[in-house]
Amino acid sequence: MVGSRYRAVGRAERSLILNEFVQLTGYHRKHALRLLRLAPKLAGGRRGRRPTYGDEVRSALLVLWNLSDRLCSKRLKPMAPLLLPAAIRHVRG
Repeated sequence: MVGSRYRAVGRAERSLILNEFVQLTGYHRKHALRLLRLAPKLAGGRRGRRPTYGDEVRSALLVLWNLSDRLCSKRLKPMAPLLLPAAIRHVRG
């Protein structure tokens, strides 16, 4: 609310709002200026990329990961071709 008011007024009024904000919050003046200048970010929404694999592939990778004693992905990738036949035998048998 203070930020929208700060962005809407002229330079003289901004100085008064900034002084009041610094006095109330105890923030350093430069930090307060940056906070008031930026528009608030909207909450929600998913960050990052969309999932690459479906549930079927993820469950298969989870089985391989557990069979490998939870190796990191860097080491699991070259081991996957070796672990896959054992995982198939394990699931069938």
